[in-house]
Amino acid sequence: MRVVVGRWSFGDDGVVEPAEGIKGAEGVDTFVIDVRPESDLPSAPVATVRKTAIPADGRVPMIIDWSSGREASQGRPRYQLDVRALGKKGWGKFTTVARTLTRTGTNRMLKPGTYQFRVRTRPTTGEPGVWVVAEPFTVSVLQESDKSIEYQGAWTKLTRNGTWGGQVRRTTRPGDSFRVTVSADGASLIMTAGPAQGIIDVCLDPEAATPGACRTVDLSTLPRGTRRVVTNLRNLPEGEHVIKVTAREAPVELDAIVLVVGAPETLPATPAPSTPPAASPAPAG
Repeated sequence: MRVVVGRWSFGDDGVVEPAEGIKGAEGVDTFVIDVRPESDLPSAPVATVRKTAIPADGRVPMIIDWSSGREASQGRPRYQLDVRALGKKGWGKFTTVARTLTRTGTNRMLKPGTYQFRVRTRPTTGEPGVWVVAEPFTVSVLQESDKSIEYQGAWTKLTRNGTWGGQVRRTTRPGDSFRVTVSADGASLIMTAGPAQGIIDVCLDPEAATPGACRTVDLSTLPRGTRRVVTNLRNLPEGEHVIKVTAREAPVELDAIVLVVGAPETLPATPAPSTPPAASPAPAG
């Protein structure tokens, strides 16, 4: 069941979308209202990609946020947020991102890699709260030349300054499309945006028995620039999904796709303590 209130259509699955036929709704992301029972502790931190520009150094702009628990009933709480990264030799130590946050979230720039966050309350007096540890996740990037991206139509390679990797795939023909199969919690399209750019339709699992939702993004109405995060697909169900993007109006330029994927919390094996050799039996005397 869906209920329309103003510009928005609310579903009993928690998904909120622009109501059909409403002028100006194009390009507005679907989002989810997550209603949870109140807990004694804050919820585990969740990382999502921000809709902004990717900086030249290739770090991905993320929002790290969580929900408050019953600690909020005692006044405005303060939180400590830590992060650790997975390196070649295993997990590093947790380091503090923010020690006294008074809001339930913060922005963070992350290089592609695997991370884990944790949060706890940190009152002005008394002992800090219990750590709430999030599941690890990996931030990865598919460049426009990645073999997993299938192009249909007259897409051409174009060298452009300021893009992520120096090239984009460009089409000037409406109806051209590309598709990619992903197993991820979230996917973000990185494209050229601003005046003179076209309009895209983004569909999830369009050929499945139960197709996912589609959304329309008018690139010309977004801030001008390359390396722009133009739309996010979040909270994808577990398993493989096909994302299909079609140029409704051209030109359209794909720069990259950012994926956020849950990662196993696998630590490097710790060598077992050596067992002392058994004592030789004493010779009979």
